[in-house]
Amino acid sequence: MDYIKKFILRGLFGITLGVFINQLVYVAIAMKGNMVQISSDIVILQFIIASLTGLYCGGITIIFEVEEWSLLRQTITHSIAMLPYFPISIYAGWMPESLIGRVFFILNYIIIYIVIWFSFKKYWEKKARELNEELKKHNQNKR
Repeated sequence: MDYIKKFILRGLFGITLGVFINQLVYVAIAMKGNMVQISSDIVILQFIIASLTGLYCGGITIIFEVEEWSLLRQTITHSIAMLPYFPISIYAGWMPESLIGRVFFILNYIIIYIVIWFSFKKYWEKKARELNEELKKHNQNKR
């Protein structure tokens, strides 16, 4: 399957996830018990923004399938490709308006990428060890 088809398929899943997360936020707000009125224009705009953001974020995960690239290069490329999320989140009202809130938001973004990178690094190191062990067993059985 080529990258465009994968982008589309993952993007469609991303739309679903993005809208689901958006709705969870509305449910969390409603569960606080506060009476909040949201206009239909805001709901529709949030739906569109969440859908497009989900499409993009889901689609660009194909970066992690470029086998010629190292995990570090994939992660850096993906984090750079995610930069449009910042102005979108400001426009959508997802990022705090205060400077401290925005700094915290960006630090969380960086920390999440570091955690993802180390998690995947450990995962693939484990997979490589397992494959090497299987190869050793296979080669020993051939003798």
